[in-house]
Amino acid sequence: MAFQSPMPSQEFLWDVFQRVDKDRSGHISADELQQALSNGTWSPFNPETVRLMIGMFDKESRGTVSFQDFGALWKYVTDWQNCFRSFDTDNSGNIDRNELKTALTAFGYRLSDNLIGLLIRKFDRYGRGTILFDDFIQCCIILYTLTSSFRQYDTDMDGVITIHYEQFLSMHLSVLLLLTLKTRHRSDVVDTGTMALTDVSTAFTEDKLRAILKEEGGFELKGYEFIGGFNKKGDSYLSEVFRLRIDGENPTTGAKKCLNFVVKGLPKNIGRRRTFRSTDFFRNEIAFYEDVIPAFEDFQTRKKAKNPFREYARCFLSHCDGEQDYLALDDLSKYGFEAADRQDGLDLAHCLLAMKSLGRFHGVSLAMKDQEPEKFAEIAQKLREEYYSPRLKPWYNDFLKTQIVVAKDAIGKEYPGTKIEEKMQQFLAGDLYDRMIEITHAKSPLSVIGHGDGWAPNFLIKYDTEGGARVPKEMMIIDFQLTRCATVAIDISFFIYSCTTQSLREKHYDELLRAYHSSCCELIDDLGSNSAKIFPYSALEEEMKKYGRFGVGMGIESVPFSVMPESDAFDLDSIKGDTAIPLQEVWVLKPIPTKEGRLRVAEMFKHATEMGYLD
Repeated sequence: MAFQSPMPSQEFLWDVFQRVDKDRSGHISADELQQALSNGTWSPFNPETVRLMIGMFDKESRGTVSFQDFGALWKYVTDWQNCFRSFDTDNSGNIDRNELKTALTAFGYRLSDNLIGLLIRKFDRYGRGTILFDDFIQCCIILYTLTSSFRQYDTDMDGVITIHYEQFLSMHLSVLLLLTLKTRHRSDVVDTGTMALTDVSTAFTEDKLRAILKEEGGFELKGYEFIGGFNKKGDSYLSEVFRLRIDGENPTTGAKKCLNFVVKGLPKNIGRRRTFRSTDFFRNEIAFYEDVIPAFEDFQTRKKAKNPFREYARCFLSHCDGEQDYLALDDLSKYGFEAADRQDGLDLAHCLLAMKSLGRFHGVSLAMKDQEPEKFAEIAQKLREEYYSPRLKPWYNDFLKTQIVVAKDAIGKEYPGTKIEEKMQQFLAGDLYDRMIEITHAKSPLSVIGHGDGWAPNFLIKYDTEGGARVPKEMMIIDFQLTRCATVAIDISFFIYSCTTQSLREKHYDELLRAYHSSCCELIDDLGSNSAKIFPYSALEEEMKKYGRFGVGMGIESVPFSVMPESDAFDLDSIKGDTAIPLQEVWVLKPIPTKEGRLRVAEMFKHATEMGYLD
């Protein structure tokens, strides 16, 4: 291939490989490769192209690529990308008929205009007369395969062959077999090609899409496509989540508009929906987007905030009736945001960014409470506690007991006979659920509308590159199903104990608290209140002393989930029938088998003991 790039260093390749190998299996699957690749748009990389490339470099016949073969795969994609860019003369992110002909001619394929047109029709995904980068790769792979097969019979290299009928069938079937072998792991990729809007919700209609496009600047709906899902085993307990691309065109100017949504709908599995109380959590999150966010935005606009809190996805559409609920949110991946790995504690740079984001989120509440307490109380009442409430104790308490068993096992093995074990026994004794209710319902001057579920998967990060390393620069907060009005200590302690390691806490705990506090106060002042008066640092320290133990109580659930290998994740659709089943029969937690995992749990208690949070 022309446009050859040098093979990068092993260190560089290993860094890239680890970021792509999300499940830490040591092999890259088609799903993982698809998520890592970009085709120059914000739609997923063509799964057919991904499977072809996996097949080309899968030396072990496992349907995956090992690190040993990853360098060749990386170089292959890079070379094709350089090639594509050189022929994409208008930098549109796709190539048209003339650009494709120029590219193929450079490769030695002198094809007629009719055949070029046929290739365009075959590989033009959206019917626009152009080919995207990933479809271009697939086109070239298949063209190369067909040409190689032809040349087996073109012994005199004159471009003409004479073959018998059976030779023709043999040649054709050999090509089909080769391509089939390269795509044998087709079932690994979510198939959303036949989905309709009403498969999400009967209330999710084309008329709703038309209305959105009209609001966005007078565009008319030209088409839409579901382009992928998020519903891997163990993900998204409360909903089914999909990506949707919507195409519009202005009838007057001809201008194009593309919207990308993340669409969340109620699970079709009624037993799963009832087991996890999906409708309750949907109601809460929709209230957050319909009532809280508009009030926050209005308040910040009226106060002329120079740097308002905007670290959340825009909500385009929602519906809440307890049967056909859905949310259509801006797809943040199109801006470069991605999830951090949930199995490893976040490093300092990620944690500082998260604490600053939480601080800014809370700052809006504190300023609004200070200046417009009645309005704040009005929107806070739109939310309902959906985790710790007397009405929910029968739903959750038996599952909490299994968490306690896992926590006691971890501390008993890692810190036996210590003050840490003693404090753990005291904290977990009696009715822990009732004590968690007391914290979530406590009336505090530092009560805010908080997130409620601040573990790593609910923070999306945008990275920049500095000195060859990826550095987190921006963060967005997602998934507000557990949002509640409660003390700031809940979100802080939840994040600290669910997302950080003991080593980081020992070195940087005060730095993290101060980062949270300074960002919170900065926005409070920006909104016209006096942060020194309503939120001195001493008040934060006192609040953490009173309520910081909450993060330990939630951590005995979130940390075992975080350290659980993806292969052990719970298969939610194994729930059969329409009846809710006990949580502990779905979320089957077992003692953590690894020392590293047990320490993640045990060291929460160590830190909380040292800070006096368990006194």
